[in-house]
Amino acid sequence: MGRIKKYAHMMLSVQRKALLRVICAYRTVSYEAVQVLAGIPPLDLLLEERMQLSTLPRVTGEDRKAVRKETIRKWQERWTNLEEKGKTEPECGTCGVEDTAEHCIFRCSVFNTLRHELRTCVNALTPKNLIEAMLESKEKWNKCSHAISETVKEKERMERASRVA
Repeated sequence: MGRIKKYAHMMLSVQRKALLRVICAYRTVSYEAVQVLAGIPPLDLLLEERMQLSTLPRVTGEDRKAVRKETIRKWQERWTNLEEKGKTEPECGTCGVEDTAEHCIFRCSVFNTLRHELRTCVNALTPKNLIEAMLESKEKWNKCSHAISETVKEKERMERASRVA
């Protein structure tokens, strides 16, 4: 049984990496959230769905709908169980709050220096005025873009370091 769980974990890991690219998300987004945001059920449930369909002598459109409905029900049940456990979003390792892009760029104390660079472009920095400020000039676009890119790179370096430790 241990080997099956290991292979299932490997499959989900590959699926997560692909879906992160599809939805352009941070690596900190959980398996479950990535699947929900992309609208694609977990790979193990999709494989189970295919196995069920392969056992039928003749597959009709109604069969496909019924099996997909069951897959969606199982997926929803998993998501509900995670919500009940409170494991829907990872926490910021520094602040202990929900780790979102907004938190990282606008609030997390780890990135105060990079945020200061953003404030050279936008005085009262908020998620609502960042894009507007970036569109004012090419210079502001480049400064803001650089600061955000550096924030993301630093966040990824920190994640890699924490996985190694």
